[in-house]
Amino acid sequence: MVGEILKVLEKCPLAQYELGKDLVRVLPATPDGFEVVIEQIWENHYSVTYGRWHEDFYSLEEALGCFFLGLTNHCRLKVCSKDGNPFRWTVEYWDDPHWRKRSSKASWSHRIFTPEVTAYMQNDLLPEIDVQPILNKLVAPHCSRV
Repeated sequence: MVGEILKVLEKCPLAQYELGKDLVRVLPATPDGFEVVIEQIWENHYSVTYGRWHEDFYSLEEALGCFFLGLTNHCRLKVCSKDGNPFRWTVEYWDDPHWRKRSSKASWSHRIFTPEVTAYMQNDLLPEIDVQPILNKLVAPHCSRV
């Protein structure tokens, strides 16, 4: 898994990454970016994390697709906060001409009456030429059931 990822990251001069036991963490290149992590939990079980959003996969191909999608400008992380405390993270992907929701993760907020503030975070580390195969393999079939 790590070898496949490193081959792609070599094409991304702005990508700074850290390797750990069974994981690769790509750091945001700008303040508006987000961290992208792929981790092998056990054989045939992977977790991909964008900031505080995460999803589990039981296919390496789907996990890699999600990981690499998070490095492109075809993916963004919508972060909802109250009083500066993030409580909901939604992954959206670009399906020309609209952004479409993939999935959300949330934590409970006791600030019920506090106005919600939304921020969008986005990476642009993977060259455009590499985006379409990722979208074809992952987003279209996976998100059609969301």
